[in-house]
Amino acid sequence: METISTLAGLFLFAVLIAMIIGLINPRWISLNKNKLYTRKQISIYGFIAVIILTAIGVSTAPTPIEKTEATNNSNTEEKAKPVKEEKQPVVTAEATPDLKVTPEELRNKFNEKLKNIDIPNLRPLAEFSIKEGSVKNTFTENITSGVSMVGTVNKNGKIDSLTVIYDNSEPEKEGAYFLIISGSLIQIISNDKDAPKQVVDVIHKAVENYDSNDSNNYKVINDIKYSAISNRATGTWFSIEPK
Repeated sequence: METISTLAGLFLFAVLIAMIIGLINPRWISLNKNKLYTRKQISIYGFIAVIILTAIGVSTAPTPIEKTEATNNSNTEEKAKPVKEEKQPVVTAEATPDLKVTPEELRNKFNEKLKNIDIPNLRPLAEFSIKEGSVKNTFTENITSGVSMVGTVNKNGKIDSLTVIYDNSEPEKEGAYFLIISGSLIQIISNDKDAPKQVVDVIHKAVENYDSNDSNNYKVINDIKYSAISNRATGTWFSIEPK
């Protein structure tokens, strides 16, 4: 209905233009040159056309109520359309740094070094017994009677810390084992060939400053932190962890 009303309005506008032109010069709107309309006829016919087109336009124009209902229906339809939920970006937890070696890789490399050194009483390591934890897994290996190794493993299966513990018994034998084991682990973890020499100084400093509990006694090489501490209660600890 609204379309008919619009067309009626356009025709009404055209009729009014034609009336004005015809009243100025009837010849301009005559389709037959032999038959010309008088200005009076043009006025009468034009008036009738205006009345008819106006009536059509008024009768077909939408009422305010219809417009309101149409608007409400349109708004209702828009509200009824399901709102697409924006997909939230998947947040991936940043990977925590580790020593870039699995327990089995560490064991195999360590055993290979022991084989090359060939020192009595230092036997190859058996497969680690890893205990499941809520955050991290752990393993403990008694390498000799006085030296043990503790490691933590992240949920990706990589070792993220190693600690060699020497109980300070039998310095001539167990102390030597402690240094050999620590040096072997440094070679496995570090890509720097000079790392063992630099880190041994950290261990010597811990032993010399017995019971000092110096937390600043460490060395960082290629983003790996090597630290050592020694006291009567817990023995000598050498730790390797990411910086």
